Amino acid sequence: MNFKTTIVLLLVVAGLCGYVYMTSNAPPLVPRGSLPKRLFQAFEPDDATAVAFVRSGGKEEVVATRVTIPAPKDTVTGPKEKKVWKLEKPVLDDADAGKINDLLAKVQFLECEKQYDEAASKAVAFGQTELSLTISRPQDKGGDVKIEIGATAGTSDVHFARVSNRPYVYIINKELPNLLERPLFDFRTKQLFSIAGIDVDKLTIKVQAEQGPASQPRLTELVKGKDHFWRLGGEGGDLLDTKKIDDLLPKVRDLKPNGIAADAPSPAALADYGLAQPEIELTLLQEVKDEPPKTETISLGAKVPGKDARYGRLSGRPFVYTIDASALLSELGKVKDGQSLRTDTLLLLHAGTEGVTGLQATWKAPARELKLKKSDKEKGDKEWSLELPSKSFGDETAIKALLRQIAELKVVSREGPDAIKTLEKFGLAEPPLVLTVDEGTVTRVLQIGFPVPEKDGLTYVRRGDEARVLTAKLGDLPQKLDTGSHSLRTKTLLKASHWEALEVKLLGPDGTPLKGADGKPQLNASKKDGKWQLADQPDLDVNDKLAKFLETFDELKAIEIVDDASPVKLPVFGLDKPNKLVVTTESWDSEAQKKKKQDKALLLGKRDGDRVYAMEEGGGAVARIDAELLDRIARGFQKEKEIFSADATFAQWIVVKEGEKEIVRLEKRKDLMEDEWFLGDRKLQKAEVEKVVDLFSKIEASRTEEATDAKKKERGFSPPARKIEIHVKKTWGDKQEETKTLLVSSVSTGKEHEVYAMEEAGSELGVIYDLPLVKLNALIASPPFAQAKTDGVSHVGSPDTAAVSSPNR
Repeated sequence: MNFKTTIVLLLVVAGLCGYVYMTSNAPPLVPRGSLPKRLFQAFEPDDATAVAFVRSGGKEEVVATRVTIPAPKDTVTGPKEKKVWKLEKPVLDDADAGKINDLLAKVQFLECEKQYDEAASKAVAFGQTELSLTISRPQDKGGDVKIEIGATAGTSDVHFARVSNRPYVYIINKELPNLLERPLFDFRTKQLFSIAGIDVDKLTIKVQAEQGPASQPRLTELVKGKDHFWRLGGEGGDLLDTKKIDDLLPKVRDLKPNGIAADAPSPAALADYGLAQPEIELTLLQEVKDEPPKTETISLGAKVPGKDARYGRLSGRPFVYTIDASALLSELGKVKDGQSLRTDTLLLLHAGTEGVTGLQATWKAPARELKLKKSDKEKGDKEWSLELPSKSFGDETAIKALLRQIAELKVVSREGPDAIKTLEKFGLAEPPLVLTVDEGTVTRVLQIGFPVPEKDGLTYVRRGDEARVLTAKLGDLPQKLDTGSHSLRTKTLLKASHWEALEVKLLGPDGTPLKGADGKPQLNASKKDGKWQLADQPDLDVNDKLAKFLETFDELKAIEIVDDASPVKLPVFGLDKPNKLVVTTESWDSEAQKKKKQDKALLLGKRDGDRVYAMEEGGGAVARIDAELLDRIARGFQKEKEIFSADATFAQWIVVKEGEKEIVRLEKRKDLMEDEWFLGDRKLQKAEVEKVVDLFSKIEASRTEEATDAKKKERGFSPPARKIEIHVKKTWGDKQEETKTLLVSSVSTGKEHEVYAMEEAGSELGVIYDLPLVKLNALIASPPFAQAKTDGVSHVGSPDTAAVSSPNR
């Protein structure tokens, strides 16, 4: 064995001997396996009624007690009562509940690193008691808990500790001792105001004038009205911007001290702190039912030397705090006299247009009223209804657009404060128009007066009883309200599901079936065994066409509402003695738990070209609808013969020619990932184009003839008046790509809405109903271009399109 190895062995043996000596002379420990780590197995922080701890070697005692206080009677937030912690020593103050609860949680989960047995505990070098903690509890909750903390146990990370009525000494980590040694300010409340932000009804800002101590301070009062909107100076004051108040109020309400400058300052000390005559005073007020208002005032004085903070004092407390008020002072610098807080939104809404539940416009001369009401949707799927001048469902899209327009109105300027004394000058003493907007039980009123002289588009207005005359640009709002009884009504005149229909009749003014020139009822049909048949001609095959016709009434909409349905006006539209289209339906009545029949009637008046006046039976408005349904009835519903077809779904282009001249070309092209229809380089509204294209998917003739050369010449196909080419391209089938051409005759049949037509490659020609041609002509004359955004503005335009002749109308 060499010398180095011998030295190493000697050092190992010496170490072992030292370890045996030390362990044989140390107090024995309780075996680790038998130790419960937590010192208190059944401790609940909520059971504590008081906390007292002595620190700094017995020089300072801190005592906090838990008390229960009732909440204010008229509070909006919080429980009926609450428990709070109060400091009793060394100063009377509200305690920081968070810190007290942290302390109780530390005790609840306090664990020992080591525990000496009873005999060994007497020999531990516990030293002087550095800290003691007593937690008061009711006897039935386990009684009081007292912990004594002594010297550090070898390192600063652990301490010796004892628990009253236990014979053991423990070693615990430093977390609890460190918490008990924190500065007293940590255990004092940082919450200055007790009034919750939502309960604040008034904020008063008092700022000393910059001219000197003898000058009057500037006073600004912000008051929350009964409608929960804020006003400058109180009811009748200028309406304030909700967002600006929401920015300002929390900066006041959430002020927090970062230290205590003095617990009981003398008058001289208050002057030194700048609090004898504070630079700024902020007062929160809460209205309390059946009690005087509750107020709390924070005063801000001089700057704290060397810090970005100010001395502050709260009413009802003697202490002088140091407070970081930089964010608040910055906000107050913008406020000044409160004028900058005023809102330029003419009608403020709590929940935007979705929260509006009613709209009313009242005119002075002639006296009339428009009233809209929002339902709760429990009685139907319609949300808005027109209540005045007559009852009707509302046009949801039009009403919501009107509400958006109202919500976007802005104040352009404000007249001086004396303008309120001469309201008649502005047309606001007896306003020509008053607009009322409801949000549940909260009502907004906008009085609309005279136009502003020499200010095009400006009108004098006033918000309710606000003591201020404003000007605003109302645009076409007054006109929209004036025509609202027409434009805001639903355009749905009849809803009768073709799936539920059992009968359909066209009746004359005397209530009997209306007859045609041939003396037969124009329309009197019923469904039997799932098929439609005419009452007087049951053998005619009318099922397909009549079933298709009835789809019109799934939701028949007006082109426009033209007037109110007053008895005086009905004769003008031929609706005093109307024809009546009646659809009888049968549907399940969930309340009666059985099927129920119902007659749904449309009243038909005078015809005006391709329009006819109509109204829902019992309805309040006269409308104009497409007269196509009358033409369809006049044609009859017997089965016709197909003379042309084109798969409209796969149509790629449509070309209309007169002779060899191409007058229009519609093409389907890729736009990003979608197939869209184009006219030249302008994109069209796809849905509108496809409605027209679909009419050419199948064309049927009521009378057909063999397409001989002589017949084609006689019927006006040599040459035709027009060619309509439809190119179809599919990805499957025998004919994946083909062009179909419909020829339109240049010769009249002698009857309105009838025209000769044939497929260019067909063997038959016939008389067709000209609806597809009429709709195509309308599309060409007024192309439905898609909206496009340029410079952030949406435009709908149409190119210069030459007038398209309509040889078939």
